[in-house]
Amino acid sequence: MRLVIASLFLAAGVSGLSLVSGCDMLPGQTCACTADFRFFILNVVDQTSQPVTGVTITVTLVRTGQVLPVIQDSGMPGVYFALDDSFVQLFSTAADSVRVLGQKGASSFTADFVFDTDTCRCHLNKVSGPETATLTP
Repeated sequence: MRLVIASLFLAAGVSGLSLVSGCDMLPGQTCACTADFRFFILNVVDQTSQPVTGVTITVTLVRTGQVLPVIQDSGMPGVYFALDDSFVQLFSTAADSVRVLGQKGASSFTADFVFDTDTCRCHLNKVSGPETATLTP
């Protein structure tokens, strides 16, 4: 437990802290958020496990049906973003489903994720979801 707490303080010190007012907090409360920016990647491969480039990715918050404009510029072949902290205000401590659809020509995949956040809405947390999706005809 001490190691976990020490690690948290070290991470906070290295990345910096900022005080913010969160939507889920009681009036007058403040939170200390790290300056980290979290993003969650999805590796897209073909049926021979090779990375696939040029896939069109659509990310949808299932609860609302809202398509989230997640920027897809990882710079690495076959690596796409499922979600990032720029959408944290859309989430709460109650888990929300996100569906990622990928398409290239006649091939496609669907990947389902679950995300939540802390009461301060500092960062998103991936509760579940795949690391890799296979593009299939």
